[in-house]
Amino acid sequence: MQLKNLTVLILTYKRHSELKKKIFFLKKYNFNFLIIDGSPKALSKHFLNSHKKINYYHYPTENYHERIFFATKFIKTKYVKIESDNDYFIPSAMLKSIKILDKEKKFSAVIGNCGLYSKYKKNIYVKHLFKFHEDIKQEDLFFRSNKYMQNYSPALYHSVCRTFIFKKNVKLWKKSKKIYGQNFDTFAEICLPLLCCFNGKIKYLDYITWIRCDDNIRERIDYIAIRKAIGDPTNYYILDYKLLKFLNAGYLNSFISLLIKEMPKTKKDSLAFKKLKLILKNYYTRGIKKKELSNNFIFKIIKVLKVFLPSPIKKKIRFSLQLNGPLLKDIYMRTCKVDYKFNKTELKYLNYHLIKK
Repeated sequence: MQLKNLTVLILTYKRHSELKKKIFFLKKYNFNFLIIDGSPKALSKHFLNSHKKINYYHYPTENYHERIFFATKFIKTKYVKIESDNDYFIPSAMLKSIKILDKEKKFSAVIGNCGLYSKYKKNIYVKHLFKFHEDIKQEDLFFRSNKYMQNYSPALYHSVCRTFIFKKNVKLWKKSKKIYGQNFDTFAEICLPLLCCFNGKIKYLDYITWIRCDDNIRERIDYIAIRKAIGDPTNYYILDYKLLKFLNAGYLNSFISLLIKEMPKTKKDSLAFKKLKLILKNYYTRGIKKKELSNNFIFKIIKVLKVFLPSPIKKKIRFSLQLNGPLLKDIYMRTCKVDYKFNKTELKYLNYHLIKK
């Protein structure tokens, strides 16, 4: 299977063991893989020489966005998809996404179902994420943007999207970073989804398209950057409160103006600033409500129990109750029911690869 029109951009930092495992998975597929490694040391030449079809660049920096800025000049394909070193795409879903975008010029990106994979006692479990997505076909770009942001997930950030939109996104990131410095990291992720909504309709694909690792969020590089920016070393959940405060105080006005400049000229109107500000306000308010719900009495009791229960017992309970989803093997063998379509051969190979890890 070959996709000449798609670049899979893989960002990695100080996780060479994960990266090597990912490369072993990739070698089966003849895609355009672009790996930007920010680690202090590069992968060994001996390893890279044995995987020559991988486009690997060593660009030593911890800064996630600087690595993407560096990567942009190497992306020559019509479409692009962003991944981490421990994410795994589903090849047939990528092919379906490309076919949709080739045929439907009014669509800017294709999103699909996402799974969160966990490993426990040499078994792989996959939990279905982001079940609420659907086609967004409305002509009004503000309606599309508000609809997506009210059901926001990273699915559109990690979608197959048109490269010209991705490059617009990089341009917006660079301008925003000059204005906001370190605070830019707190709202950078929403830029690409908004630009996708500005520049076209969104197609929902009823297939599992990518599986992300159930890793510790506090160890992710993007989380560390946000934590530094919000000025609280322990609490990630104050982010929406702080951003809403920024928005109401006018601090994000420059960001909104930059967003408007990246809109198609034919779609702008005199109320664009007010509409975008309301979309962001609704989005941050939704985030606050979700966080308040997670702090209700029942959730607090669960949190207390988690503190006192030993980690092995917590794991056993979680996986016994399938809180981390069903076995990946049961999914592709169809001994359990899932709410998405899939390719059995691909999931079987992925299961083999993840267990082997």
